[in-house]
Formats: sequence, structure tokens, C-alpha cells
Amino acid sequence: MLLECNDLYLLIPASVVNNVECYVIYDEHPRDKKDIDITICSKQGEVLEYYKKSLVSSTKIPYATDFRRISIVRSSNCDLYYLVEAREELIILSRKDNECPSILFPRLRFVKTYELCDLHCTGAVTLKVITENSTKYYSIDNGFKIIDEMNENTNSDGISSALRNKLKEAIDNLQSNKKAYKQILELRQRAAYFIPKPNDLKIEPPIVQFFNKKIVILLQVKETYNGSMENVCILIHNNSSNSISYSTKYFNVDEGTFNDSPFMIETEKLSIIGRSDTIVAAVIPLREFKHSVISKVQFNLVVSYQKQGKDYLQPCEPVFISASDVMGKNFDVFNSSIDNIKKAWTILSSTERTTLCLKQIIPRAQTSDNINIDPPKLFLDLLKFHTLCDFEDSKILVHKASPEHILHGMIIIFYDNKEAVVKKPDHFEYNFKIDVYTRCPTQVPALLHFIYDSISYTMIVTTPSIKVTTKSLMLDEEMDIS
Repeated sequence: MLLECNDLYLLIPASVVNNVECYVIYDEHPRDKKDIDITICSKQGEVLEYYKKSLVSSTKIPYATDFRRISIVRSSNCDLYYLVEAREELIILSRKDNECPSILFPRLRFVKTYELCDLHCTGAVTLKVITENSTKYYSIDNGFKIIDEMNENTNSDGISSALRNKLKEAIDNLQSNKKAYKQILELRQRAAYFIPKPNDLKIEPPIVQFFNKKIVILLQVKETYNGSMENVCILIHNNSSNSISYSTKYFNVDEGTFNDSPFMIETEKLSIIGRSDTIVAAVIPLREFKHSVISKVQFNLVVSYQKQGKDYLQPCEPVFISASDVMGKNFDVFNSSIDNIKKAWTILSSTERTTLCLKQIIPRAQTSDNINIDPPKLFLDLLKFHTLCDFEDSKILVHKASPEHILHGMIIIFYDNKEAVVKKPDHFEYNFKIDVYTRCPTQVPALLHFIYDSISYTMIVTTPSIKVTTKSLMLDEEMDIS
């Protein structure tokens, strides 16, 4: 049974996890119940048994390195034995009650693969060992001790020998066909990867940034003709692991100038229409590489899309990430040297969006008819936000005063509303909508507390699905925030 790295922490001490080369879970045989949960092979050449995260026994295997596999086998008396496969070597260990595992000699060397079989269909165990140039068979007693090397045809009649030869030939042919099929499949995949494709997409070199314990890979994709592409996504391949988990976000940046609000729109559609620019962001959690011992990771990127019902692939430049990239000053996007627009894409990709509706009520006695309320200015002056872009009237604010602040890394995008100010007989109502991008859900209620503390409860904050009404001597009309 193959366990996740987090599951190993439940069976062995945390200090030992990174020292494991291979392991086997105890089979809990009903006739042989030993206090063992897991048996591991360490990088120091030891076979260690653990029970409830406590070390039960330890056996040193001299001159053994690069353990590849350890498995449990049982004799006819249900005695426990370990088969340990090291670098071109096979070691058999016997595990008796109240004793440490002991090595059974001889140790078999130059071993490529092995298997236990019943060579002559007599019920006797035979160890089949495949070396670089030959196949050898060893007879084994009930104590898993190697008696002698035997010939494949010993004590077998002609029919059994012929059948075994036919079976061996069929197995060899099957393995050869599998290998040929795999090679053909790889050639077809390479051909599909490098086949000429219509130059419909212009893809800028990928940008790699780090924020909120995530790796963000940004691709700016632009269509080169007036058409439409659907199901646009990034495919990521990593040679160092079997698979990685990542999410994809999309931003349309062609809705207006950087001074307009918003100048970038997050969209759920996986399509590009017309000559528009789209930011496709792949977000990879750092936990995918938390227990990795590889110092450098390479990602191969391909943009997949559909056009007129056909599937296309367009390769991108590979991305390299080293350990120093996630440990240096550039680990936080605020300290990187990229421009503020790319910082905004990085933060928006690695955070979660919440839409809020704000209504500020100001009595007429406190202001004139020519009211001019600037919501971004309230957040700049009272809540210590900063403009993310270099424009004075930018509608995108970010909180970056201190990494220790609970609002650190929060982005707020303000939407323009031409009918925001509503004049009533005794007060003004100012309605506006914002998108709040937060690193974690707890930042939203924290923002509400700061708003209420700083603006003295003259502002009401809700989500778009909530309708607020009041009735009093001063405000006897229904107020709708939607």
C-alpha cells in the first residue's frame, strides 16, 4: 500500500520521514500478530521497525545502499521474512519473535529483478533472479534459506518444459510489444507537439511570481485575428513528480485604459474573442513541493485551445524555479522588481474575490449640496491603503504597510457608478460597489471592523444579495443597496 507523505507522519516520527527510502506496511497476519505498524529502509542502510511511532528493532545491513523496495513474505509456518532490494542486490531477512531481523546468507548480487514462483508446479518455492546476462533459479527451504542453484528443466518432463518455454516466449513478446507501443505513442505525442499549427495566438514569455504561499505563472495571450477561441487553458508538465495540483484564472485586460475602473476584469469564461488580450494565470500551491528534495524544478507549459471544433496546442517557454527563488527577497511580490500591473495580476490570481456593496449616509447638516465623496480617498486616508498603479486617480488599492497587519496583501477594486450620489430631503446617500481580493476569508470581517471603527458607523456594508431597509423619524424611506 502506497501512502502519502502526510500519512507517514502518523506511523513514524517526523524526524525520520525524510530519511525513508522505501517501506512496507505490516500485513497483520492472524496467526502472527507482532507489535509492528511499518518497516522502513533508511538512507543509512538500516531496516527499522516501528509500532505506534516508537522504534521496535533496528538491523544494519553492511555495504548496502540505494534501497529500492522491501516486501513481506511468509513461509508455510507463517514465519515473517523481508525481501530487501538494494542496488543490484537482494537480501533476505528473517524476523523471529522477540528478535531483531537477521540477515540470511548468501546475499545475491547483480540482481536486476526477481520473483518467487513455483517452477515445477510442486508447491516448492523457487526464487527466480534475473541478472544482466542470465536468469537463475534457486531452490529455497521452508526457512527461506537458499539451498542451491537449480536448472530450469530439472525434474520436469518434456510437456511441462515445452509449456514453460511457450509461456516465457509469450511473456517476452508481450513485454516487447508493450515497449514498442509505448515508443510509438511517444513519437505520436512528439509529432503532435511539433506539428505546424496556425499562428493564431501570440504568447508573451511567462512571468513567475510568488505570493500567499503560491507560485503564480502568468501568460499574456493575444489572438492575432478576429475570431474566437474556446476552452483556453494552460497544461503544465513537471518531470520531477507524477502530478501537481494547480488552478487557473483568467483576466480580460482589454476593457479600457488603466485609469478606467476596472482596468482588468476577472472572467469565468475560457474563451478569447476578437483581438483581445487575456491574462491566463496558473496558480500552484507551494505545498506541492513542501517535502521535495529537488533543488530545481522545471515546468513545461502548453496552451491548449479549441477553434472551430478542433483542438490545438501551442508550446511556451519552459519555466525554471530553484530553491533560492522561493527563499529570497522575491518570495513576496511586493519586494520584486516587476511593474505594478504585473503585481496586480499576481495578487489577483492568488487571492479570493468577494464583492461588497457600501452605502454611506451623510446628513445635509454636515455637508453642502455640492457633495464630492471620493471612496478611494477614504480608504487611503483612514485605512492606510496605497494605490497599486502609478496613476493618481487609480481605482485599485492595496494594503502593504506591514506584513504583520491582518489586511496585508488585500486588494480593493472600485467600480465607477454615475448615479452613486442620491440626494434626499435630509441626507445624502452614496452607493458604490467594490471587489475585495483577500489572502484568506478572515480578512473580510477584519476589513468590516476597520471600516466601522474608522468611519463612525455612517457606512453600511453588505453583499449584493442583501437588501437593507430602515424606517425612522429621519429616514422614513426604503433604502436599497443592490
